[in-house]
Amino acid sequence: MEIVVIILAFLHILWFIAVINNFRYLYKLRKFKSHQINLSKLNTSGKTVKHLVGIAFYKEPIELMIDTLDSLSSQPDARKKISVFAGMESGTPDKEEKTKKLHDLYDSKFEKFIVTVHPRGLPGEIPGKYSNFNFGSRMAVSQLRGDKSYGLDKTVELLITTGDCDTVFGDRYFDALEEDFWMTSSEQRGRTVWQSPLFYCINIDKSPFFVRVTGLLRSFFMMGYLIPWNINTMSVFSLTLKLFEDGEYVHPGYQMDDIIALIRWTCVVRQKCIIRAIPVATLSGPTSGKNYFEELYEWARQIRRWTIGAAEVFHYFAIKSTRLPMGCAIVWALRFIFYYGFLLCISSVYSIIAPFVVSV
Repeated sequence: MEIVVIILAFLHILWFIAVINNFRYLYKLRKFKSHQINLSKLNTSGKTVKHLVGIAFYKEPIELMIDTLDSLSSQPDARKKISVFAGMESGTPDKEEKTKKLHDLYDSKFEKFIVTVHPRGLPGEIPGKYSNFNFGSRMAVSQLRGDKSYGLDKTVELLITTGDCDTVFGDRYFDALEEDFWMTSSEQRGRTVWQSPLFYCINIDKSPFFVRVTGLLRSFFMMGYLIPWNINTMSVFSLTLKLFEDGEYVHPGYQMDDIIALIRWTCVVRQKCIIRAIPVATLSGPTSGKNYFEELYEWARQIRRWTIGAAEVFHYFAIKSTRLPMGCAIVWALRFIFYYGFLLCISSVYSIIAPFVVSV
């Protein structure tokens, strides 16, 4: 019983640390509302930051995509510095009609708006978001590089931002990203990934209780552990084009590249990659269905996907660990196993069962 009490006390300390981290990040989010950004006063070394944002979609309603793109087009100076590619699959229904509609709506709202169509059956790929995103980002970067007037690699510092088709970017996301980019040392920029805290609260008031609970916990764990412990990125994040290209864009053979990406980037720079939080909230659509039964099915499918994804990450780490600096490999492995294995999978079950087992 003494051992159980000690372990439970340790777990409560960890939960308390997560609560403190959440309050810390929420304070930064609130404070940023009144924060004034003056990019002209920052030392930019004569370069201009521009952005390439990628959104991949398949059979999702185009209205979801429009909400996401509207949140991007409403960003300050979107017409001057934000380019977007919308990555469709070759099997997307009515893709010609959707392509035309998207071009009609957004060609005039971004510096460049690109629609790509990802063909099926490319070598080394599995169906999913990240094989689509890998294809779309390569096509978009190639197009920007081929445009001599764009100034890529000369006067333009390009930042890549990943997104989902059910994402609403917070106000001034890209201004906050630029400010932190220029305030970060030049040595550190090349190994930094900027992560926006995600809140799974689009129509969450209409969702079943288990969807609401999962959504709130995902936000809690992201701000409590994933970002401050430097474990992994999630869904919406930004990085330099150089790090993105050196890391070979996106791995098309994994279904959750956002989680394995930090390992790949660490292999590239041969030192610790840093996750920095952007003080702007991003809204993300929770798991959803048309009725209660479909909500339960989607929720169960997502749990299965997360479980497989966590196993994928450990498998990827086991393969790449010899290419990582030993210190980074050991620290990251301990954090990953402790977070995903102990905190998420074991701690709650242990807290409930252990006292009863020992008392018997």
